[in-house]
Amino acid sequence: MKKVVVVVILTAIVLSISSCSVIKVPNINEDFYNTVHASEGEPLEAKVQIFNGIPKLCINGTPITSVAFFGNMDYGTNVTEQVELAADNDIHLHSTIAYIGNPGNSMTSVTSRLDAIIKGDPEAKIILRIDVGYYDSKDGWEDEFEKKTNGENTRYISFGSDRWAEEVQIRLKEIVDYLRSDPKYADHVAVIHLDRYEWRWGAEPDISQANQNKFREWLKEKYSTDEELMNAWGVDYGIDDVEIPTNFKAVYPSSFYSRPEEQIMVDYQEYAGNITARRIEQFSKAIKEASDNNLVVIAFYGYYYELGNTLSGHYDLQTLLKSPYIDGFCAPVSYSTRTLVSSSAYMTAVDSIIRNGKLWFQESDQRTSLNFTDRPDITGGVIGGVDEIILKHKWEMGMNLVHSNGTWVMDLMGMGWYRDEKIWENMSELDKMYRSYSSAQQNLSRFDVLVVFDESAMAIERINYSIADYTLSNVKDAAYTQGMSVGFAEMQDVIDGKFNDSKIYLFLNPFGLTEEDADKLSQNLHDNDKMLIFQTGFGNLDPESVEKLTGMQTEYREDEKVLSFKPYGKYYDYFNTYLKLDYRYNGKTVIKSGYDEVLGYYGTSDDVAFAIKDCGDFRTVIFAASAIDFNYIRNFAELYNSYEKSKINIFTDTKDIFVANENLIIMQSAQSGQKTITFTEPTDVYDWFENKWYENITEFTFDLSYGNVKWFLYGHKTELLPYVQNSERNQEYITN
Repeated sequence: MKKVVVVVILTAIVLSISSCSVIKVPNINEDFYNTVHASEGEPLEAKVQIFNGIPKLCINGTPITSVAFFGNMDYGTNVTEQVELAADNDIHLHSTIAYIGNPGNSMTSVTSRLDAIIKGDPEAKIILRIDVGYYDSKDGWEDEFEKKTNGENTRYISFGSDRWAEEVQIRLKEIVDYLRSDPKYADHVAVIHLDRYEWRWGAEPDISQANQNKFREWLKEKYSTDEELMNAWGVDYGIDDVEIPTNFKAVYPSSFYSRPEEQIMVDYQEYAGNITARRIEQFSKAIKEASDNNLVVIAFYGYYYELGNTLSGHYDLQTLLKSPYIDGFCAPVSYSTRTLVSSSAYMTAVDSIIRNGKLWFQESDQRTSLNFTDRPDITGGVIGGVDEIILKHKWEMGMNLVHSNGTWVMDLMGMGWYRDEKIWENMSELDKMYRSYSSAQQNLSRFDVLVVFDESAMAIERINYSIADYTLSNVKDAAYTQGMSVGFAEMQDVIDGKFNDSKIYLFLNPFGLTEEDADKLSQNLHDNDKMLIFQTGFGNLDPESVEKLTGMQTEYREDEKVLSFKPYGKYYDYFNTYLKLDYRYNGKTVIKSGYDEVLGYYGTSDDVAFAIKDCGDFRTVIFAASAIDFNYIRNFAELYNSYEKSKINIFTDTKDIFVANENLIIMQSAQSGQKTITFTEPTDVYDWFENKWYENITEFTFDLSYGNVKWFLYGHKTELLPYVQNSERNQEYITN
């Protein structure tokens, strides 16, 4: 029997088609992370169980590590040394990338990379990333390649190509069959990570013949008959004559597609996301069938806050969240947050993924200054020496704890970016702390403020208007400097009642809501001192539904270009800087009546753009701006606290990098000096790195130098003890 040391828990998902029941976490004194026992050469059973609502990846019935090392071997197999360092420090989850090849090809390109990992760690459990794209010309495949509007073929096969999809499924089954039948690999490969240029479309439509055909097929599913399509589009031709549109720019004053002749653009943008999600699901299903449901499948997807393009193909996460075949998702940390002191922001609605029982892996694509090759580092790594890498990992691991996700650190170029013993000693220590916290966690993380984004609404927004390329990026970057507990959800999950436990709901783009959606939101959220903030406007939602949802009457005017926004009266103190509408955003939602107080107007006009309504058990705010300084998240919390009996913890008013849930705070210092954390009521606080308690306090002050990180547990001490009890560094202190 071969023993595999298991380090820590990883968020994950249910593998079987039927839902798993909630499993009670064992008593904290029991060994929750038992050693995995597997017969050498026998194929693994990679499953997922839900523990107290929290999904965790299990191998042969045991939860495993939240931390992995990814080494790219496109430049050689010298990542083996980093695999060894990770293994020496009890990190046994590893990943690398291989390329799919044609059906019937040799497996050598796959197995050679697995061999390099196993050589460095004989106990390795492997996430095998498989790139399913074809990148070189194949005879007779001209129609299958993406084609730009200028007629140029790209080097990528079109997502619309059924021929490509069929070959990929055949090849994936070949790879899985081989790896699970060969004793050399069967007890190592646990996860298949599907990749195809991270499933991103370009910034313009694909007009290849393959995509034309698939789009027409999709239209037949939606409209059934030519007559239905002609009525919806206001055209005199049928589905078989549809050409993919190429002019997605603004023609009318409105920022939304709303006229019958524009429905083709709406449908194509919806199709772009749906066909991407369907391909991922197809390939996931092939892997599940080939492995008898014993491999986990993940994929890059859901890059809401990063791509800035309504044609990105990343706006159909809900299809995959509901799929029994795909187990989780991943993305790199945001490209705008890759310095030492920055948030490593999520690209997606990460908390929706976790609450749907799916795995999220945050790819720590931090390019460091270490280089053990004779090649120049062309990525321009911005994380400096080993000390900076250690600090960055302290921040990222704490962030992962707050949102219940896993991570891999990534040597993208095979440079040896993490080839240092101190890096892995630190990661091992953080891993133990992660295990200690997550093994005691009894519930999903709760967030005071919930940022809500509606992916389905993006189909009606014109390309490169303010939501896709401005608003999302701003809120993503600002959310981590508010000094509060902020979570990220997708609209449908809020509609479905999966996030009824927050206090403030910031709806970024509610302009895609239907009457039924508004009814469900009203049922779910009209209680418990909640504040519902509706930004931008309501699109084509009927005025009666808007009034039911907000208590206010509104009117949308699409023929006026709004250039400014003015806060009013006492509310100027809350919203006194950079209040304006995006100059590209045409049209406006005017609040006509029903409000209690006006907070702001459009420019110098009498048109109300910002107002609040006291509805008894809850409050609503309509904030019609679409492009604002998202430091206003904190201002909304202050406004909330001025009204409500139940207060929101605004822990700090500094610009430090900050995340929190209901009992954990992670802070990274953006400027050296004294920091003060405050609470709305007396609480106990545990400084995890200093092994120090503060008892029955409403605030405490400490020094923190630039870039340094703190982890604080807060709440009642007796309830917090289990979270640190399993941590080696705390055993003696807790016992005494």
